[in-house]
Amino acid sequence: MYLQKLLDKDSSELLGKVKRSDESAEQCLLRLLNKEYQSIRGNATPVWLTAKEAARHVRLSAQTLTLKAKRGEIPSFRLGTSIRFLQSDLDDYLLQTRSASVEELKDVAAQKLSKGGK
Repeated sequence: MYLQKLLDKDSSELLGKVKRSDESAEQCLLRLLNKEYQSIRGNATPVWLTAKEAARHVRLSAQTLTLKAKRGEIPSFRLGTSIRFLQSDLDDYLLQTRSASVEELKDVAAQKLSKGGK
């Protein structure tokens, strides 16, 4: 992901060039990530969540969420010592892990039976 590549650059050199005097390094990186996100996804405004906020959003403990992020199961961004999540990435994760409804399972079974069980 291009946003992660932005973070992987030498952050001290990057921050020296773009950091405003009134912002922290984390605020600067989030500003840069927002700008890059908008260039990729049009003018959509990204919603960044802390680990605690993200855990509440996906109904997991913060510890479990952080572990899943470390394993690469859920996309995340490390900003210094803190970790941030894009709400849109979490929504995608929830959709991917969603169980099929009974009606959806019945439809799949009916399709397989109509094809001779293949």
